Amino acid sequence: MTAALLDRLTHRSHILLLNGESYRFRQSMKQRENGEW
Repeated sequence: MTAALLDRLTHRSHILLLNGESYRFRQSMKQRENGEW
């Protein structure tokens, strides 16, 4: 039943591919560089 529900929800969906560095990753790297980790 769950599979049927997911199939109906995603039947007409679109996949978005986002390339680029994420904001959270960039913030995490800044914190590590500043010793805030």
